[in-house]
Amino acid sequence: MAFPESVAAPLPCQRHLFEMPADVCYLDAAAWSPLPRVVREAGEAGILVKSRPWEHPRTAVPPWAERARRAAARLIGAAADEIAIVGAISHAMAVAARNLTLLPGWTSTS
Repeated sequence: MAFPESVAAPLPCQRHLFEMPADVCYLDAAAWSPLPRVVREAGEAGILVKSRPWEHPRTAVPPWAERARRAAARLIGAAADEIAIVGAISHAMAVAARNLTLLPGWTSTS
């Protein structure tokens, strides 16, 4: 089968990126898919940090947070300092709500 010029070439085999035995062909990836090795390693590193919170002050910004802020900003065409990384959306919404200026007579349908 020939591909038109506008179609990219097929992706080469990526099996080496996963911990999948050669005799396994796993096709149910819609709901439960194997993780690439690098994802497992990142998850394990994150769990190690969370398992020892006293070694990581809450005021310190971890390097991954700044990378995530820059990536999110690029994704939506914003500046990194316009992106907030928060521990809980409820906290972020409370901060945002406290900073709103409400006019007299304002209602949620105004």
